[in-house]
Amino acid sequence: YSDFGIRHPSMSCTRRAKIFAPFDALAGFSDRINKKEALYEPKKVLSEEEKASLGRKLTYLNHLFIKAKYRKDPFPVVTVTFFEPCNDPENDAFGAKGIYKNITGTVDRMDLEFDRTLTIDGRVLDVEDLIDIERHRSL
Repeated sequence: YSDFGIRHPSMSCTRRAKIFAPFDALAGFSDRINKKEALYEPKKVLSEEEKASLGRKLTYLNHLFIKAKYRKDPFPVVTVTFFEPCNDPENDAFGAKGIYKNITGTVDRMDLEFDRTLTIDGRVLDVEDLIDIERHRSL
């Protein structure tokens, strides 16, 4: 038996947990560090064969979209792979490199003539940034 326990009573679990909680002295600093660590790569240049294949897929998707629009059918569900350029002006990759992402959802809008955009679940994608399109029968 010692008098240490008397002089220093035990701490509650919640108070003890606060001691070991992470401390972020600079708010948002860790987020900025994580953005810097993203692996950006240059945009791929599609071959003529890949461009033709993507063009056929876009044309077919446009046909399905128009057909669904006028027949009141469900809109097509697709998975699109696209290039998203780096939008952090403090990063070395800004304007030159980006990340390839996938998005799966319902086609809300297509404009292949004027804006050259494809809208999937509210997200507007530029047709020039598309790499691949895969149609789903149903989700």
